[in-house]
Amino acid sequence: MRLLILLVGLTLASLGRSQSRPVITISFDRDFDGITAAGPLVGTPVGKPVLVPGRSGQALKSGPPTGYVDYSAALLRRDAGTVEMWVQPLDWAPAEEFFHTFFDTRGEGSLYLYKYYQGSDLLMLTCPSLKGPYASSRVRLDWKPGEWHHIAGTWSRHGVRVYVDGKPGTAMPTAGELPLTLGDTFRIGDHPWHIERTTSSLIDEVRIYDRALSPAHIAAHAQGNLDFIAPLNADDAQIKTEMDPVRHELAVTLTTGGADVPDEHLRAKLGIVAKGQPLGDVPEREVADGDVRVVLSVDVTKPAQLEVVAQMLQQGRQAFELRRPLDVPDMTAWKGNTLGLEDRVLPPWTPVEVDGGIVSVWGRDYDFSQGSDLVKQITSGGKPLLAGPVRLRTGEKVHRVLPVDVTVSPAGTRATVVHSPDAWPRVTTTIEYDGLAWFEMTGTPRGPLESLTLDIPLRPEIARYRHRYGADWDTSKVTGLLPAGQGVIDQDAFIPYYWLGNNDRGLFWFCESDEMWPNGQSPDAVQVLRDGDTVTLRLNILAKGQTLPAPWKLAFGLQATPVKPLPTDWRTWRLQPGHQGNTSIIWPTPTPDSLKYYGYPEAANPSLFAERV
Repeated sequence: MRLLILLVGLTLASLGRSQSRPVITISFDRDFDGITAAGPLVGTPVGKPVLVPGRSGQALKSGPPTGYVDYSAALLRRDAGTVEMWVQPLDWAPAEEFFHTFFDTRGEGSLYLYKYYQGSDLLMLTCPSLKGPYASSRVRLDWKPGEWHHIAGTWSRHGVRVYVDGKPGTAMPTAGELPLTLGDTFRIGDHPWHIERTTSSLIDEVRIYDRALSPAHIAAHAQGNLDFIAPLNADDAQIKTEMDPVRHELAVTLTTGGADVPDEHLRAKLGIVAKGQPLGDVPEREVADGDVRVVLSVDVTKPAQLEVVAQMLQQGRQAFELRRPLDVPDMTAWKGNTLGLEDRVLPPWTPVEVDGGIVSVWGRDYDFSQGSDLVKQITSGGKPLLAGPVRLRTGEKVHRVLPVDVTVSPAGTRATVVHSPDAWPRVTTTIEYDGLAWFEMTGTPRGPLESLTLDIPLRPEIARYRHRYGADWDTSKVTGLLPAGQGVIDQDAFIPYYWLGNNDRGLFWFCESDEMWPNGQSPDAVQVLRDGDTVTLRLNILAKGQTLPAPWKLAFGLQATPVKPLPTDWRTWRLQPGHQGNTSIIWPTPTPDSLKYYGYPEAANPSLFAERV
């Protein structure tokens, strides 16, 4: 028997194959600690988790009545990994509207393996910031209390993927940005997040890897074969492409699909050929973390049927060849067309009108009268929104940036306001026919600035409610009635939008990024203050000791609401499938009379879709 094992080991070594080993194993058989190649990994109880009989030996009983376990995340790789475990719901079913978070690590971004509170889906989620954007792979759960199930989640630069009982939730990883950094710890258990519950689960045989395992690995592990070795084969390998038509370049990535083969035993050849033609003589390229990435030139000016060809070499011999179609369409009909670029006003809006310094659009007026600041007044439905002018402040002083010229385009689609072109900052405001006012501030200050603040004061009868961006799942913290009190009643680091208003009208501010906002990551970058009856949205762009980047260009928008007429019967609308629903929502689900792909606006059946609409 030992001779057979030795011969098998020698054969695998000659093929350049080695078994994937976990960097962390947590069995819970004796205590909460895990095992690593360097020795024990201390588990720190949070609450009072307990060990009970499990699927194999002991298991962790976790939930709000007991607790959870935290571990050092030093062995976790930010750019690739796998977490797998066995889970038994003790007293809950997936349809219940509660979170069940089994794996959670947070730094500058996060990774979660969890059951979402709505529906019955298990998700593997990644995000580069706790504020998003979020990307997740999901799979539907059909669990019953008392059943053991194997779950797993993988992450890599190709995206995230979730598995249940060895089966992936998606055919391919879901693309998404990985965390910029991982936290100091990760948590194992059944955490409820912010929605309280009393149910629990058993967690057993947690294994964490420093690479994204292949579907074959996960399937084998779910069947109990932890010694599985994934061979290099064409079925698991993938070609991904991304076209840059401006540069005439195609970025090609070839991945081995998680094969257990060392990178140094592999080389790859990649190229673009006419359909059906051989690859020809192209250079061999090294493999890193199971991937090869190369940028190839491609002529996009002429229609052609091409193929991306990838050949994988293992120890000097071709293991397989993959081909992926690359069709260059005839762009003649699109070159020079003006579709979507027509300079005209679409209904129900009306052309922009200018009377002196007042710019009027449907239902709203923006007053840029000479002698005012950035904006003197904004009205919606004939009612003033501002308690005073929108103003820049440098230190304690008001920094006057006066409008000097207002013009309107020939088609009435937009107006342009030029503010003090010889002063700092140079400000140009464009007001589109839908009422969006886009401000661009540029230039270099003539001396050091103590600070730079933009104040947008609103009248008390207007600033009753708020709706703004927030990273917390509990949106009630950032949506609803404006907090009571005087002074600073709300503040945060840079957020991309903030709306203040009442039942009938309001004002929306937005900014795409804090790139030109040195104070953007300070906790007081965006503030709402109440001084007596006046509510001010204050944007603290620059604080003492900071400098503006050069060249500096800060752009942001203001838009009074509502932006267009509301239907006369809008209060009778009831969204389906709710109670007495009378208004259909086209959810992004692939049904015959809906969309062909999830989240992509293409009809599955154009005639059925048109009939439904």
